[in-house]
Amino acid sequence: MDCFGRYFAVLAPNLIAIASGGLAVADLRMLEKWLLSGAIVAFLWTSKWSAIPLAQSFGWPRNVTLKLLGRLALGVLAGLTAAWLLGLAFPTSDAAVLGGYREEGESIGWALLDWSVTAPLLEELIFRGIVLGALSRLLTRSGALWTSALMFASIHLTPLTIVHHTLLGLVTGYARLETRSLLLPVLIHAGYNAVVVSLAW
Repeated sequence: MDCFGRYFAVLAPNLIAIASGGLAVADLRMLEKWLLSGAIVAFLWTSKWSAIPLAQSFGWPRNVTLKLLGRLALGVLAGLTAAWLLGLAFPTSDAAVLGGYREEGESIGWALLDWSVTAPLLEELIFRGIVLGALSRLLTRSGALWTSALMFASIHLTPLTIVHHTLLGLVTGYARLETRSLLLPVLIHAGYNAVVVSLAW
């Protein structure tokens, strides 16, 4: 991957998040569909730079043990606890976005579809597929994991949520590296977001 490609992979998710900050829910939903399509194409195009083979990326997770599932469950629980505590103390961006759904007359079903299907697919393809895969060639395993998790947290654009989004990024990144599949990270992210939507609705 050339220098420009590396910088673009780092900056693009942040620029997209900034650009989509003030959109109505319907417009955001359309943007997410386009971004998901673009993420799939980008993932396929950049897979040659990934340290994880493309064929394994969509396969059944490997090396899934009770120990691994226990670690992942503890990480998810820590992230949800941090999100809940921050939500008690401060209004967060998650609550504001969900408030937008209610103000526009959208149902919790649409919020769950957007947050627990579209967002996990899009964000996992970008951050655990493209970014983590490319960083794994450039950095140590822990360096790639932490860098991709912090990049993932940074696109949510609020210092208040950086803790629980970083934890979620670490958990899903760890699942990706251990199982060499995107399936488990997508399922973890989907479940996490479903809990967040249900609690904040």
